[in-house]
Amino acid sequence: HKKWKGAVLVMGACRFLVYVVAASAVGQVSFAVGIFATGLFFYVWGITLAARGESCGGKVGWMGKGLLMAPLLVVSGVMVMTGGQLLWGGAAVGVFILWLFYALHQLRSTRPDRIGKFVSVLLAGIILVDLMALAQFGDIFWLICGALLLLTRLLQRWIPAT
Repeated sequence: HKKWKGAVLVMGACRFLVYVVAASAVGQVSFAVGIFATGLFFYVWGITLAARGESCGGKVGWMGKGLLMAPLLVVSGVMVMTGGQLLWGGAAVGVFILWLFYALHQLRSTRPDRIGKFVSVLLAGIILVDLMALAQFGDIFWLICGALLLLTRLLQRWIPAT
């Protein structure tokens, strides 16, 4: 996926379809699901562009970084449109923003594996994109997504994400 230009769309489409298929399995496909899935599509597109930096000169371009912000826009818009639990949803947005700063901190490092670390943090952050979509439906999703985020980061110590 790092060498073929069209891979960014395929990778994003795969994650987009996870939301659509899961929603259709429970009969809940809606406009909001499509919007959340679109935010995840752009986030994964950004991760895939960032991962290319490992094999293409060690740089992450502005487009890759910019696409990582897409979930913030779509999630905020859907929360306002649907009147979801703005407190929990807004808190999830705040956690996601802090996570992006943490990821960018990894990228600013002078370590030779800095892009790999950046991408690993971003891949774990997919769980936070899921949390932004689910947080407005109840606080149980904070517990589930929080546990999955911790488990993902722990397992990344032994199983490389990139």
